[in-house]
Amino acid sequence: MSSDPSAFVDADESAKMATVLQFLDGLGIPYTNFFHPHADTVESLLQQVEHIAQQHNASIAKNLFIKNKKKGTLFLITAHHATKIELRSFSKEATGASGGNVRFTGEDELQKRLGVRPGSVSPLGLINDEEGKVGIIFDEDMMRFEHILLHPLINSASTMIK
Repeated sequence: MSSDPSAFVDADESAKMATVLQFLDGLGIPYTNFFHPHADTVESLLQQVEHIAQQHNASIAKNLFIKNKKKGTLFLITAHHATKIELRSFSKEATGASGGNVRFTGEDELQKRLGVRPGSVSPLGLINDEEGKVGIIFDEDMMRFEHILLHPLINSASTMIK
């Protein structure tokens, strides 16, 4: 863990992150950034920031970007890292599809809609969804926490917001 972004963030990643931080600043949302080695999975992220989450009563977010195969509708599910998500039993009311019609999107769709690559998915990526095509579903368990830790469009940093 480092307070020096140059230890983990290259110039392209820095520009992506700056866009998110400017957006949060514009909304007056306070945040704290933590820089760490690339964390492509929830498991690797837990190794990097679980102690921070415990210190600050923060939920570590896991994110699933899914698509209704028949209708083409897109959803970002943001949940507490420990929440079990069963796509098969996922609510028809939430997506308009039975579990068998929902699948994960591909890397091209992630880049096009959220401006991220796999391992960096975050609700902060919705700032790149200019057409408003992505619906979002938040896990209510996340509301038990004072803060949420999210990737700021890159997976070598975590941004904590209230």
